[in-house]
Amino acid sequence: DEAILDRIVGNEHMMLFSAGQVGYQLWALPIGIFFVGEAKSMIIHHVSVICVASVSVFFSCGFRYFTPYFFGAIEISSVPLSVMNSFKNNPDWIKKYPGVYSSVRVVFGIAFLLGRVVLWTPIFLNFFSLASMLLYSSDVLSTQIILSIFVLASVVLTILQYFWASKIIGAIVKGGRKKKATKKAD
Repeated sequence: DEAILDRIVGNEHMMLFSAGQVGYQLWALPIGIFFVGEAKSMIIHHVSVICVASVSVFFSCGFRYFTPYFFGAIEISSVPLSVMNSFKNNPDWIKKYPGVYSSVRVVFGIAFLLGRVVLWTPIFLNFFSLASMLLYSSDVLSTQIILSIFVLASVVLTILQYFWASKIIGAIVKGGRKKKATKKAD
């Protein structure tokens, strides 16, 4: 089927999304390890993105059909996350602008859950089934190794998305409980 083939090969004009991610993650990985002290989950994230994006950049079966979403649209939630992190790095801002901080947290939570869970899941399942079929049908060992790493890294990224989503949902529930407890006390 030509539609399926178009999702696996071609779309070289979409390579820019993946190349940008490879470059950014290659920069973010040592910065995160040596200067920022990022959590292990973020280091795993950087390595996994490098693995997935590298296939899109360097191989003909690069699944570039998916790259505008995987390496473009999904990053929309990173904008409010950056603002939120700026607030966390400057606690005085939180005291000075609590409404802005609360709003940014809500926007981030909605953007993350919508883009990285609700919309991600069906797109990822389509991608995963195609990548798994290609892996299964390959009889070349080097291709099998590369596709195995590719598929595994994409699964790791998906698990991380769900892990972080559970933290966001937990914060929403916790925030809801605080408000209910405050109302009952009044």
